[in-house]
Parts: sequence; C-alpha cells; structure tokens
Amino acid sequence: MTGNGQNDCSRFFAVAILAIVFALCTPLMISEVSANEIQSADRLYNHHQRQSLVAAKKLQELRQEYAGQLEKAPATLVVPLIDKAVSHMRWARAYAPNAESRKILEFNAKNLERLRKKIMDGQSPAPRKKGVCTGDDEWITA
Repeated sequence: MTGNGQNDCSRFFAVAILAIVFALCTPLMISEVSANEIQSADRLYNHHQRQSLVAAKKLQELRQEYAGQLEKAPATLVVPLIDKAVSHMRWARAYAPNAESRKILEFNAKNLERLRKKIMDGQSPAPRKKGVCTGDDEWITA
C-alpha cells in the first residue's frame, strides 16, 4: 500500500512541477506573439491612415479646383475618393492604438459619409414622371 501511495505522490509532484514550468513559460510565448501582433497592427494602422490621408488630400485638391465647393464637383470624381477614404478610415479604426484615435477616425468617416450623401442627393436627377405627356404639362398615367 505504501508503494502505491508513494507513486501517487511522486506523480502528483511531477505533474505539479510540469504545471509550474508550463505556467512560467507561457507568458514568454504569449509576449512574443503579442509583440508581433502589436507591430503588425501598428503597421496596418499606419498603412490605412496614410491611404486615407492620400484620398483626403485628393479631395482637398478637388475642393480647391472647384472654388471651395466640393458639392459642385462631379460625383464621378468625388464619390470614389470619399469611399476610399472612408474604407481606409474604417480599417485604421480597427487597428487604432487607443480609443481617442478610434473616435477621431469615426467622426471623420461620418463627416465624409454625410458629404457623400449630400453630393449624391444634389447631383442625382429628378425623379421621372410616369405616363405620357400630352402637352401643356399634362400627364396621362396608365
């Protein structure tokens, strides 16, 4: 009986020692991975931040060309730039290092989305009347 008890005790200590070694090694493994993740997140944040700034700079140049009224610029020029800037802002927000950066990016993206909506609404054609015009602005609808 004492032989089994000693084996159980030695197994327990062996498992306990392995658990302690594993617990001591785990933070080292995690810190390397998280450091790499932080570096890649920073690179992605910087990349998307730069790309959104490139699109914003092009929008600024268009604004100057149209005498400060970007709404007057053709939607085919402005809307793709706004979409690109907003998309990169969303990605940058996903990798932002802190909450303040995320708030600023979200605020800027919402402003650009509002501008996009304003441009699209201002330049979309008026809704067409359905029916047939008989002259003198009289319409016969089916």
